[in-house]
Amino acid sequence: MCMSLYPAVMSKTVLYAGEAMIGNKLVHVLGYQNTAQNESSSPNAMILPFPASANMSPENVVDTSECKKVLRKYGNMFKHDNRRRTRSKSFSAGMSDSVQVFDSGNYTVILANSSNHVKIRHALKLVDEARRPDINVDVFKRIGELYPDWPVAVCCFNSAEMVENEPMIWWYEPKNPNQLFAPALDAHDGGPPDPEAMVNVDHTVVVGSTISPNGKKATHHHYLPDNVKRYLASHVKGKKYDNVFLPNGDFVIDKSKLSDDEYGRANGLERVTPKAA
Repeated sequence: MCMSLYPAVMSKTVLYAGEAMIGNKLVHVLGYQNTAQNESSSPNAMILPFPASANMSPENVVDTSECKKVLRKYGNMFKHDNRRRTRSKSFSAGMSDSVQVFDSGNYTVILANSSNHVKIRHALKLVDEARRPDINVDVFKRIGELYPDWPVAVCCFNSAEMVENEPMIWWYEPKNPNQLFAPALDAHDGGPPDPEAMVNVDHTVVVGSTISPNGKKATHHHYLPDNVKRYLASHVKGKKYDNVFLPNGDFVIDKSKLSDDEYGRANGLERVTPKAA
């Protein structure tokens, strides 16, 4: 589940939200992987917002080419079906308008420091025709209202078959260092996201810290390439949402809640609904 420009089927999503120290800099880490099928007659794109306080570039993307199952392995640590209702609340969320285009796994990514549809329209010209969707102005306008001046990744793809996409892992300097964020606002019918809707959620959300590891031990972490290991936690907490209806929104967790439960349950997770600025 996520936001897409045109109709798509997306399922088995794994979201990772964490923190790490890179040198003397605190960064937050966002991981995303799903199974997707494009239901549009033309190419499509998935859109991810980032609560970043500084501009982002292709250097913010972690190379996962040597560990394509890394997020699935984190997700499999929390296979239990957790149907308890998550608390919900609302939040409202500037930067330059630079736009960059690059390939990452089976996506071509447009990384923009806002959802300005005019600049993204120009950037789409740089995407190979096989992956280049038409602009959907209504979707980008609504995203701009809900996430004003947040960087966005427009991940272009075109697969008529149900395929598992490669994991994407990003790091960024956070607007709020004390709150981890996982994007999950649902809109994959070709229309703008409706933050007031109830949606069927099929997510596993995993949270962790490389600074203060706590929770279940991730046995696969030891075998990760060093360039990936430095961003992902060796001990994590998580919660599986298996076909559960929740208010539309994203997931957040206060860092103080990462040490709440010794059994690896992410009980501090909250479902938050963005609202127009």
